[in-house]
Amino acid sequence: MAGTTRVAVEVIAPDGSSLGVAEPGSNMPIGTAQDIVVYVGNRLRDPNNLDNMIGIYIAGAVGGGQWTIRLFDRGNSGAAFHAWIERLDTAQSSFVDPIDSCTLGSISCGHDTICVGSYDAHKSALPMSYFSSTGPTRDGRFKPEVSAPGHAVRAARSGSRTGLVDMSGTSMAAPAVAGLVALVATRLSPRACRHAQIGYTGCHGLL
Repeated sequence: MAGTTRVAVEVIAPDGSSLGVAEPGSNMPIGTAQDIVVYVGNRLRDPNNLDNMIGIYIAGAVGGGQWTIRLFDRGNSGAAFHAWIERLDTAQSSFVDPIDSCTLGSISCGHDTICVGSYDAHKSALPMSYFSSTGPTRDGRFKPEVSAPGHAVRAARSGSRTGLVDMSGTSMAAPAVAGLVALVATRLSPRACRHAQIGYTGCHGLL
């Protein structure tokens, strides 16, 4: 949300009970000091982009179910907002109704972050992998900047000493880009490397 807006947030549990309302600029921890089960942070003017951000953490021990997040426009200005759910492999969550999504995690949106996508190098058209983020960022920047083979990549099987395994994911594509960066890191600073225009036949796009 824009830094000029003021929005309060209410968290409603699956049983319909309200856990309270966090006003703009406040935090709302729920639980004990040793065991916080729900935490709401209503942060104003994040130093990275001067926008407001509401973060809601729900511990896995709370269990599943349909949670409701209710927003209140305290400035009566018709505040626009973006909503996303961070990745958590052990307990995936999703919005009840389909919404437009930029598919990027927050860590991928940094101004100096090199965001890596994955494509399938086993196919002649080199299509983007179905699991790969397509962007753009919330503020319209192009992400990911570069893609590399990350679909069914043959890799060493951890702990097996001699075994191999086919694995897919942007985590398999990122090492190829990291290797490219390593080739030029001795002559470029991290910021300069991020903005350099370096062609590479093993990747789609440019660094």
